Amino acid sequence: MNHKSFPEAAYRLEIERLTQVLAARKKRKDFIALARFAVVILLAVSVYLLYPLGISYAALAGLVLVAIFIRLVILAANNTAAIENAQRLMAINKDEIGIAAGRYLHRPDGHMFSLPAHGYAGDLDIFGAASLYQYINRTTAEQGRQQLADWLLALADAATIAARQAAVQALAPQYQWRQQLQAYGHEQTITIGTEQKIAQWIGEADTFSNSRGWKALRWVYPVIAVGTLLLYITDFISGQLFFGAYLVFFLISGYVSRKVALQYIHLNKIVPEVESLSKAAAWIEQLQAPAAYLQEIQKAFTDGRYRSSASIRQLKGILDKFDMNLN
Repeated sequence: MNHKSFPEAAYRLEIERLTQVLAARKKRKDFIALARFAVVILLAVSVYLLYPLGISYAALAGLVLVAIFIRLVILAANNTAAIENAQRLMAINKDEIGIAAGRYLHRPDGHMFSLPAHGYAGDLDIFGAASLYQYINRTTAEQGRQQLADWLLALADAATIAARQAAVQALAPQYQWRQQLQAYGHEQTITIGTEQKIAQWIGEADTFSNSRGWKALRWVYPVIAVGTLLLYITDFISGQLFFGAYLVFFLISGYVSRKVALQYIHLNKIVPEVESLSKAAAWIEQLQAPAAYLQEIQKAFTDGRYRSSASIRQLKGILDKFDMNLN
């Protein structure tokens, strides 16, 4: 196999592998759907047959079957995510075969980065249709597109060029790793607007984490609220006192919600991007980087008390709770 045919052959083998993965995943999808239906039927039958023997028997069977159903729902969601990931990888490999055959004019051409007065960009067709940028660009985030354009427009010193070339040589045979990183990027495009929202939020004063009042309210308020409910249920307090207390609790909750909503404004609607970014960060962190240039990039993700992917997942968890609260 000569050097020119190697990439295309590798991409075709990857398409064959992904075709098998998709077939297996779709069979799994059908099996899980059938299992969920069976659990629902079994739940109804179990409650019907066991209820005459005692509500505890019916309740126990119901809890077990509901737990199984929830597990199947989680498996179905994970399987659907795997199918979508494989489909994105399939599209990437098909696109690479097309690019190798000269079919790449549908890709972003970077015309917005063109500088008419630039010393060499126009002469070398750096941007525009059938340009260098359009041919080599594999970025998925707006920041990546900007970074590639900046590199092409700026003269790098010899050491930087050599370091980048060594990094490219190291990653060249790891096309499956590179394509998975691309697939995470295609899952949800990371935008500059989202980066600005997060930067603005981080730059604001922290009025929650370091406040003793908020820390105390976090634990005391739920205890008082639940305790008041239990006192009412057990007839230790009257209904009038209970409903009066819960009116106060409602007002407190409204005040807290307004305070928190001011923080959430900066981060609204960015959960899909945060999730995609977390996956990409985790993928970069686990790379066995043989080149010094790659190690320096990777170091930014792994230095410090927490890994970047873990911190981003934590942020996503907070945003998910915001959404549940607002719903």
